[in-house]
Amino acid sequence: MAIINSYPTATPHGSDLIIGTDVSTTPNSTKTFTIDSINALATGTPAAGTQYTVPMFTSAVALGDSTLVYNPVSDKFETTSGFAVTSIAGISTTSLVANNDVTVLGNTILGNASGDTFTVNATSTFAAPVTFSDNVTINGNLKSLKMGQTTPLYFLDGGGVAKLTIGGNITNNSIINESGAGDLILVSNTELEIKSGELGENYAKFTKDGPIELYYDNSKKFETTTSGVLVTGSITTTGDVILPDNAKLEIGSAAGGDLQIYHDGANSYIDEQGTGNLFIKGSTNVLISTASGGQMAQFTDTGSAFLYHSGSLKFSTTSAGATVTGDLIVDGGDISLSGVAGVNGVTSLALKVAAVTKATITSTKINITSGIISNYANNAAALAAGLVAGDLYRNGDSLNIVH
Repeated sequence: MAIINSYPTATPHGSDLIIGTDVSTTPNSTKTFTIDSINALATGTPAAGTQYTVPMFTSAVALGDSTLVYNPVSDKFETTSGFAVTSIAGISTTSLVANNDVTVLGNTILGNASGDTFTVNATSTFAAPVTFSDNVTINGNLKSLKMGQTTPLYFLDGGGVAKLTIGGNITNNSIINESGAGDLILVSNTELEIKSGELGENYAKFTKDGPIELYYDNSKKFETTTSGVLVTGSITTTGDVILPDNAKLEIGSAAGGDLQIYHDGANSYIDEQGTGNLFIKGSTNVLISTASGGQMAQFTDTGSAFLYHSGSLKFSTTSAGATVTGDLIVDGGDISLSGVAGVNGVTSLALKVAAVTKATITSTKINITSGIISNYANNAAALAAGLVAGDLYRNGDSLNIVH
C-alpha cells in the first residue's frame, strides 16, 4: 500500500492508494498530485500515441491508437477504417466522416425531424426494405433512384397496404401497377409526354388546353381538335362506323366536302357537291337493290344493262339495241326512227289507241278496223268534211288518199 499524506483517521485496506491533504502540518503537506507519464501507471510495454487520435486499450494493460481521428482543419472526426456503432452508444459531433464502411446495428435515427436533413453524395445500396415516412428529395444533375429488377418500389396506404408498385420483371419489362380501388393519375402542369427516351421518339402527347396526339414510329397519326379529331392516314375498323341523323361523311378538299353521304332522319343521300361528276364503279357488276334484296337495276361490265319493275325484268340492252318485256308507252311524245329502221313484230304488229286495236299488220295483209277510216263519196266530199291532203278515206271498198 502506498500512502501519500493520508488522513490520520483513515484506515487503508489492501492496495488502496489514498491521495489527500494532511491538515496537521503547517502549511498543509499535500496540495497537488502530478503524474508525469501515464505509462508510469501501467505495466507491460506502453503503446505510442498519435496526435488527435482517440486512444483505446489495445490490451488489458496497454493503450494505443483507435481508428477515430479528429481533423482540426475540417473540425470533423474521421475514421481510418470501418467502425460500428451500437444501438445504445452514440457520437455527438457537428460532422462525422467515414473513409470506409460504416456498420450500424439496431434502429438508427439521423437528424432532428423538425429541421435537419440527411444528404447522400455517393451511390448507396439498400440490401433490405427501406421505409420513408416523409418526403424523399433527389437533387442534382443525372441523379437517380435505382431499384433492382426483383425489388420494386412500393407506395403504401395509411394501413400499410401496397397500392402502387413500380418495378420490373415479367420477362424484363418495366411495370407501373395500380392495385388499389382508385385510379392511376398522371399529372403535368403543361404537357405530358410518353417517349422512347428522354430525347427519343414520341409515343403520345397530352397538352393542357390543347390537343391529345398519338404517334406511330414518331409520326403523328391522331390528334384531337376543337371540332373533333384529325386522322393522318387510313382508318381500318373491324366494326361499324355509326353517324347520327344529319351528320355527314364529307369527302374531298372543299369546305363541307365535295362528296357527302348522310341520312336526314327519313331519307339517305349520296350528294355530289363538287365541280366534277359522280362515278359509281364496280369491278364486275353494279347492282341496285332494295334493302330486302329485291333487284332494281343491274349493270354488267361487258354485257347488258337491266332494269326491273317489282323484281321483274322489263328492259335490257343488247348488242343490237334494247329489249322491252311488256308494253312500251309513250305519253305525249313521238317515236322517231332515224335511218333505215323498222318496227318489227315476230308474227304481227298491232296499232292501238287507248288499248283498242285500230290496225293489224301481218306478213300477208294490213287489217284496218271498220269505222276507223270514214266513207266519203269522193275527194271533194272528204275535203269538205275537214280532211287534208294525205289523209285516207273510203269510197265503198276502195281506199283513197285525199289530194
